[in-house]
Amino acid sequence: MSPCSYHIRSINNDKRDSLHFIDIIELLHDKIDEFTSYYDSSKEVLIHHTCSGQKMQQEKMLEEIVRTLAGNVKTPLVNGCCGAAGDRGLLFPELTNSASENCSSTYSDISKNALGVSTSKMCELSMTNSTEIPFYSIIKFVYQVIFNNNEN
Repeated sequence: MSPCSYHIRSINNDKRDSLHFIDIIELLHDKIDEFTSYYDSSKEVLIHHTCSGQKMQQEKMLEEIVRTLAGNVKTPLVNGCCGAAGDRGLLFPELTNSASENCSSTYSDISKNALGVSTSKMCELSMTNSTEIPFYSIIKFVYQVIFNNNEN
């Protein structure tokens, strides 16, 4: 996902340069036309942009993927760090609580039926704790929408 992708892309060596690396957001965005038949206008989704996703300028792609599948998509009024910082949030929960509360307060009018998506497990945990709304990986979200809407 985006933290790993960002790290791998920042490595400068011959081996990395010989690989063609595709981040999951790029892959899903390339397949976006295949998702249109799974659109659910009643689904409310909050998006949390990770720090690494912002550095790679993936906000628009992530939003387009989610908007293709859900009718009520909420993005933060201000992109910010949830404070997870890898495993730092586990070691210093007060850091994560403060940062993620600041992050979560930028969403407007969240219902109890909302769910969230992100591209980092640690961010998902931080945002779930601060908003009390379940945050999932974009992969899990896409999977659930497709297979919950598919009768086969």
